[in-house]
Amino acid sequence: GCDYTYKEVPELDLRTKLAQEREVSGMYFLAANQPRSAFGGAGERANRRKLMLWCSLDAVSWQPLGTIAFGPCEKGARNYPQMAFCGEDLLIAVRSGDEHAKNEHDNNLITLHRIKNFRDLIEESGL
Repeated sequence: GCDYTYKEVPELDLRTKLAQEREVSGMYFLAANQPRSAFGGAGERANRRKLMLWCSLDAVSWQPLGTIAFGPCEKGARNYPQMAFCGEDLLIAVRSGDEHAKNEHDNNLITLHRIKNFRDLIEESGL
């Protein structure tokens, strides 16, 4: 079994959960859409096409680690990510869309993304 802690982050206006990777780093990770401005603003709508990986020491201050996925078109949203730690890798299942999706919310695909050696990104970020 894996050891997870899930917490809601209601102030982010993003439908996502964060996970704490307690076995090795103790860091919190969040897969979420990138805010339209550099760090977002109150009530600002996120860019649903760009799914980012973020990390934090305290689940309050967040550092972007990079882009997980970017949709191919306006309907190519990446929504409701779910993460799982798998050894040295991080797996993220995402409700996704392409040009055949009804709109940016009503997606037509499920995509799986693997970030190999995800802990290396922490060191590269300076945390």
